[in-house]
Amino acid sequence: MRNRRVARRVFRGSALLLDAALILLFLAGYAARYVSPRHVWWIQLVAIGLPFLSLLVLGATAVAAMARRWRLLGMHLALTALIVARFVPFERFAREAGPDPEALTLMTFNAGWGWTTGGDAPRGMAALIRREAPDLVALQEAEVTFSRRAIPVRPSAYVAPLVDSLGYRIQPPGSATHHLSKPVLSRFPLDELTEQTLHRGENEVNELVRVTFTWQGRAAVLYNVHLRTFGGQKPWEDDAFRLFDFASWLRYARQYRDAFLIRARQIEQIRRMIDAETLPVLICGDFNSTPHNWGYRRMTAGLTDAFRVAGSGWGATYHQRLPFVRIDYVLASPDWEVTSARVAGAGLSDHRALVVNLRWRAEEPASGDR
Repeated sequence: MRNRRVARRVFRGSALLLDAALILLFLAGYAARYVSPRHVWWIQLVAIGLPFLSLLVLGATAVAAMARRWRLLGMHLALTALIVARFVPFERFAREAGPDPEALTLMTFNAGWGWTTGGDAPRGMAALIRREAPDLVALQEAEVTFSRRAIPVRPSAYVAPLVDSLGYRIQPPGSATHHLSKPVLSRFPLDELTEQTLHRGENEVNELVRVTFTWQGRAAVLYNVHLRTFGGQKPWEDDAFRLFDFASWLRYARQYRDAFLIRARQIEQIRRMIDAETLPVLICGDFNSTPHNWGYRRMTAGLTDAFRVAGSGWGATYHQRLPFVRIDYVLASPDWEVTSARVAGAGLSDHRALVVNLRWRAEEPASGDR
C-alpha cells in the first residue's frame, strides 16, 4: 500500500513538472510576437512550434478536467483563451465573400533554386499560372538576367513559359542591376522596377524589389521580398552534427541567433521604406517568420494580412510535402480590400504559392464634396 502511495506521488509530481514545463514553453512561444530577438532571441525558435504546443495545452486541459483538478483546470482554461485569441481568425467572420471579376490577383511564390531544375518544372510552372491566372506574379529564388544584346531578357527555364507562351511581361530594373532573383511579372505594363540590397553576407545576399504600377487608374507600389533564411544547412541534414555534442548545438544556436538578428534589421529597414511611401502599398514574399514571431508583428503593423482576413483552408505554405507553417504572405495597406486568399500547391518547390484577390476600397469623398 505504501509503495502505491509513493508511486502515485512520484507520478503526480512528474506530471506536474511536465505540465509546468509545457506551460512555460507555451508562454515563451506566445510572447515571442511581442519581444524583439535583440532581447531574447531563442523564444523565436519556440514560437515556430507554438501550434503544436497549443495542441498539447488543449490536451492537458482535457486531462485536468477529467481528473477534476480545478485549480489546474482554471489555469489551463486561461491558456485556452489565449489560444483562441491567437488562432481563431475572427476577422473572416465579418467578411462578405463572393466573386469579384474586377479584383487584382496577386501570386507570391518561392520557386526554390534546387527544386526547379527538373525537366517538368517549366510545364508545371505554366500549369500553375494557367490555373490561378494572376495579374501579378512575384517570384523569389527565380533567375532572370538582363542584357543589351540581341536577347535583352533571359528568364530561367522555369520562368520562360510565362513570357514565351502566357503573355506575361518582365520589367527591366531601373538601376544598374543585371540580374534579378525576385522578378515581378505582369499581364499589364509596370511603371518602374528597382532593386535594393538588404544584407550581404559570406554565403547569402538578400535584396528586395520595389515595383510601381497602375491598376484601374490608381498608382500603387509592390515590394517583393525574401528575408534572411536560417541557412541552407539543417542539423538533421548535417553529417557532422552530433546529438550529444555541445559544440554541434552551439554552432547551430549561433547560426539561428544570427539569422534572427539579421532578419530583424532587414524588417526595420523595410518598415522605414514602407512608412515613407505616399502610394498605396502591397508587400509580399517569403518572410521566413511565422505569425507567432516578432518579425510578423513588426512587418504587419498598419497593414492587412491577406490570408488572416480572407483566407480559405489551412494556409501553411511550407513545407510543400507536409505544410505546417505559414511563412509566405501578402500584406496590404488600408487602401486595399482583400476579397480572397488561398494556398496553391504545385510540387515545384519546397514552398506553396499564395494567391490573393484585392480591390480598391472606395475613396472617401473630400470634405467639400459632402
